[in-house]
Amino acid sequence: MDLPELLVASGLDHHEIHGGEFEIPIPGGQRKRTVLTVSASSEQVVRIVAPLDRLPSRWGKPRGRPLILERLLQLTRRASYAKAIAQGPNAFALAADLPMAALTPRLSRGVILSLASLGDMKTDQLLKARWWEDSRVKALQVLDDYESFDVAEARRGAVAMLRDAGIEVEERDDQVMASIDHPYGFFAVFVEPGTSDVTLIVFPSWQMRAPVRGERYMVRLLELNRDALVAKAGIDADGDVVLFYQLPQLAPDLLPHAWDELGRLLRAVEDLDQGGSWR
Repeated sequence: MDLPELLVASGLDHHEIHGGEFEIPIPGGQRKRTVLTVSASSEQVVRIVAPLDRLPSRWGKPRGRPLILERLLQLTRRASYAKAIAQGPNAFALAADLPMAALTPRLSRGVILSLASLGDMKTDQLLKARWWEDSRVKALQVLDDYESFDVAEARRGAVAMLRDAGIEVEERDDQVMASIDHPYGFFAVFVEPGTSDVTLIVFPSWQMRAPVRGERYMVRLLELNRDALVAKAGIDADGDVVLFYQLPQLAPDLLPHAWDELGRLLRAVEDLDQGGSWR
């Protein structure tokens, strides 16, 4: 099934705007109408983008920008499938990438509606923590209507699949860790099954506290998110940078792309931190 067929089967109104890129208007919510775009890359990864409202300003100057950037990176960690990306100097969006092979019409509809709900905040609401949390909870509820797993079963399936693929897996308490020997280098991947996705997590070689490093650093992380496919960089509750790759389920044919993209993003994040170009 190609992208046009997938969108038709999802039942969502859409139209092609140019060159295989489609526009999907979602009515309702705080903004009254959110217009998403959907396209497929040459690597057969589908990208869904929901632009944020314009950033707040006062007297023509940005207001609360570092706080908003921090919340975007936190949301990238806590949301299912979604990641924050930079689209320009003052333009940011929420995006979701999924390999075409992992998508069904039902999951496509769920991710699109969830992403529209996640970005449903007006300009002034971007400064208020409760709106970020409300949109996150609503987005998870929307997605749960279309994709919901038994976490214990998802964990067992992930462990079995990784071992069948010849990957060394260690289980300790509630943690599952896979050891990946890749051309980009050796790295450990933690497997975190959830109710709507299986998340692969990679930690950089050293602690990177994004808010402390500043606004330019956080913008560069969002630019790296824009360039990455499926893989994403977010920050945890302490502000530390963590990398993720989320799928509805692990499958042997999807793993090489996961290791490639996680390894590539890991190298880019570490090079950014060492290079100091953000200072």
